[in-house]
Amino acid sequence: MIYSPDINRICALCKMSEPMKGTAEHLRCTRSGGIMPPEGSCEHFDYDIFKKPTHRKRRLKNKFKADDFKL
Repeated sequence: MIYSPDINRICALCKMSEPMKGTAEHLRCTRSGGIMPPEGSCEHFDYDIFKKPTHRKRRLKNKFKADDFKL
């Protein structure tokens, strides 16, 4: 589920984190002002669903045509 109570509380999914300029391996917390690793967390965690990585569905490999479904 999207909003399940057992989501990972990591800074990479927090609303208050933003990537630091010049480095991709650390995040800056806009609330506390601290520098955190992406796997870290703090008491200011607020889940942002749009930061969760997603995967596209694969296209089906089939050779059907519209004529195959006509009655």
